Amino acid sequence: MVVCRAHLAAGTDQTVLSAHVVLAVLAVDEYTSTDKQNLFQKLSLLRSIAQKVKESVGNDKPFITRPSREARDLLKELDDGNLDGLF
Repeated sequence: MVVCRAHLAAGTDQTVLSAHVVLAVLAVDEYTSTDKQNLFQKLSLLRSIAQKVKESVGNDKPFITRPSREARDLLKELDDGNLDGLF
């Protein structure tokens, strides 16, 4: 949880590594995972992570923007009330 808050939450530095980590967590294959919630939902950090993704989509570096766009698309598919009005 500390790592998520320190590097992946809204307001932290936008890095290539953080963009890819967020995408990897959100892109867990739905057929291999038996759990309905992802890590960010379990830690109650989904809205903060989504805000970070939204910030990173506007970055001028394509290595940050591309995975952030993919993560944004995955977040839009989630049925979570914490994301209401964010996108």
